[in-house]
Formats: sequence, C-alpha cells, structure tokens
Amino acid sequence: MDIDKLILAIVQREDADAAMNVLTQAGLSVTRISSLGGFMGTHNVTLLIGLSSNNVDRAISILRIHCHKRTVPVHMTTPAPASHLSGFMRPIVADVGSAVVFVFPVARYIHLGANQSSVDAKHAFLEPGALQLVLVIVSDNQSGKLLKRLTDWSYHATLISTTGGFLKRGNATLMIGVRSERVDSILEQVHQVTGGTVTKDSAATVFVLEITRQERM
Repeated sequence: MDIDKLILAIVQREDADAAMNVLTQAGLSVTRISSLGGFMGTHNVTLLIGLSSNNVDRAISILRIHCHKRTVPVHMTTPAPASHLSGFMRPIVADVGSAVVFVFPVARYIHLGANQSSVDAKHAFLEPGALQLVLVIVSDNQSGKLLKRLTDWSYHATLISTTGGFLKRGNATLMIGVRSERVDSILEQVHQVTGGTVTKDSAATVFVLEITRQERM
C-alpha cells in the first residue's frame, strides 16, 4: 500500500475497539493511544491510521458508522445565591461527539521489516530548514534504547506508550521535531537500534509530517 496520508482520529473509548476491529479487517493498520479531554471533553482514544489517499474516505466512513454520539451525565458547579456560600454541584446531561478526525499529508513513509527489508516512500520535497514532525513506532523493548540514543544525539523526543496497529503488539511511539536535513540522521539511529530485529513483524514504522507552525511558550 502506498501510504501518503495519516489519519489522527479522536474517538470515544466505548467505540474504539469496534472501530479498530473493522479498520483492521479492512486491511488498515491502526495504532491506539489512550487520551483525555480536549476535543471530546472526556476519556477517549486517539487512533493513528496510515493509509493511501484512495482509502481515506473509506476509513472515515468506517469511523462514522462505528463511532456514536452519546448523551452523558456531567456535574456543573452552580453559584450559591449568597456570596459567602460555596457553589453546589448539580447534574446535567451533555452531548459528546462521535469522533474528531484530522487528515495529514505524509511527506515521507518508512517501513522497516524484520530482516531490514524496507519501504521508503517520499511523497513531497522536504524544503531545507523546514520543520518536520517524525513519528517513529517501535516495539516496547526497543523504545527505551532508541530514546536514549536520540537523546545522546541531542534530539528532543517524546515517548508515548501505544498498542496494536503497525507492529501488531505492544509498542511505543516517539515524536521528534527536527529540521528536514536531520531526518536521515534520525532514520540512521532507528536502523542502528532495530537492526538486530528477527521477528516476523516490522521493526519500525516512521511517518514524516511537515510542521507548518511551531511556537515555544
């Protein structure tokens, strides 16, 4: 499959398993991240789906069918009539959306296989100096070693525990923001860490996404 798009879908926790199962049965690889708050306003699940452009509508249709709006009880603080009294909680009901979906173009997709058989598909020219977000999905037992190696090379990486999808088992996703000319250096570190992998599953899956804006606060 020519993977040139990445879907990031935030879904309700109750819908995640069914949606993942149907997406997987449709031949799509999905990585799951437990998440909280934000767009859904409650405990939820974030799904990462790498796919080709012609499968985007199909994936969104699956999410639309298997992710449902719900009415859930929440508690709201009501101000007390007298200023010296504390407010009190009263139950109300609120609608929670079915899913929030983002679709990103993938500038580069790398899939390292068990014996270093690989796919390296470049879909866009990386402008020198442009910021890129590199997502690296590796097995749990390789994530700590890769994080240390990247840190030793002065890269700032964020490690997220994830499950399923591209590596078919417990795994971890590392997020690294770098200039485009440093992407190959990161890939070299991934090769070094995963080079001894002999399992039938992939050693690593990498997405390179263009960052259009970054703010440090």
